[in-house]
Amino acid sequence: MPASLGEYFHKKSDVRSKFENRLAELLAYQNNLSQFGIKVPDRTPIFCAGCPHRGTLYWLKKVVEEKLRYGVQIPILGDIGCYGIGFMPPFRLVDTFIAMGQGGSLSFGMNERDRFVTIVGDSTLIHSGMNAIRSAVANKHKIAYIIADNKTVGMTGHQPNLITGSTISGGEVEQMNLESLVRSLGVRYVDKGDPLKREFCNKTNNIIERDMTEYPVAVLIADRACALAVKKLGLEYEKAPPFHACGICAYGQIGNCHQLENLSKTIGCPAFTLEESLLFSKDKLEPQLDESRCFECGFCNEVVEAYPCGIQKRLSKKIKSALDGLEVYKQ
Repeated sequence: MPASLGEYFHKKSDVRSKFENRLAELLAYQNNLSQFGIKVPDRTPIFCAGCPHRGTLYWLKKVVEEKLRYGVQIPILGDIGCYGIGFMPPFRLVDTFIAMGQGGSLSFGMNERDRFVTIVGDSTLIHSGMNAIRSAVANKHKIAYIIADNKTVGMTGHQPNLITGSTISGGEVEQMNLESLVRSLGVRYVDKGDPLKREFCNKTNNIIERDMTEYPVAVLIADRACALAVKKLGLEYEKAPPFHACGICAYGQIGNCHQLENLSKTIGCPAFTLEESLLFSKDKLEPQLDESRCFECGFCNEVVEAYPCGIQKRLSKKIKSALDGLEVYKQ
């Protein structure tokens, strides 16, 4: 028996040769593309359009950045699931990413800090995350859990999990209430919200700012199904058209809107891209909207309304000031 995986791989010459041949094919293909001046773009893992994890991470990042301004550092402990890529751009948020159910467990050895946040999916919670939550309750650890409940095992092909109300073969079974399950573990602070709505930002802030003497363990459920599984699950969400430049400023054209550029860089939605400018220098990348990729989840509009640009802020103040002067408005 080989002493290591490396020794096994070395002895299995047929496996090794197949690997080397495939690698040679890929390198040859890349060289052929470069001869025609075709550059394959670098791609980092991103969330699908309409993914609820995008909202969960975006609002959490906003809250964490605000705390950091006042010198409060909040470690974000990740777990195994699609949301694990939160350590990648544009969020760069998740500090740990080790094994299923280990996000919360890691905090037990670091509990000298006052505040931790762990992100765990509904499937990972059922697999091994419940143990960590119960242990945290039993030992009065100070930790906040955000359960990313997308109602499916998204990272491996949208299989059902033990609380979705479906058997592995597609049959129906009684669905488990996630909120009741968490309370049964002893958690007394439990909240729930749609992560693609801006109200979720306040809920995220509240769970971090809770009274930790009274509520050492708290849970916030990010309650929205995976965009790719909505139809399969028989669910329906209100649709909203994607953000468009308002046109009220000199930069209101689609390729120059500050908000559109901000969305392209900060929310990581594949419907918003940066492309070579057709009107200006090729060195300038213009923000573009590809509506064919849009799921009409409305998250981009939620972000714009929560964080309007400077011109929108000034305009809204002027409109309010004008309305305050009207007798009809006062009535």
